[in-house]
Amino acid sequence: MIKMKAIYFEGDKGETPTEREIPEDLVQLCKDKKLELIAALAEHDPTIEEYYLNEDINVPVDVMKKSIRKLTIEQKFCPVFMGSAYKNKGVQPLLDGVIDYLPNPTEITNVAYDL
Repeated sequence: MIKMKAIYFEGDKGETPTEREIPEDLVQLCKDKKLELIAALAEHDPTIEEYYLNEDINVPVDVMKKSIRKLTIEQKFCPVFMGSAYKNKGVQPLLDGVIDYLPNPTEITNVAYDL
């Protein structure tokens, strides 16, 4: 079973992200939201669809990241990150998401129209 974790931003400016257990009162909400994420990915990815049909939230991290990246590049999915510019909370996961999910310039086709 893959264990979900909560990220806490410590330090004066949130510069130290630390992983801890999800608070007990939020565990079920997190499981429900993860199943929603899996459902959104399953609409376009047969690999994830199998997990969704079995209501299995234990999708390996590498499989989930690969699916999100593929669907983001195909413009079928848009990952959203929460954070705050105040004290830089959430900036580190956002930057990790840019690296993990967005295409580099060689992976997309640029198109221009000449009027």
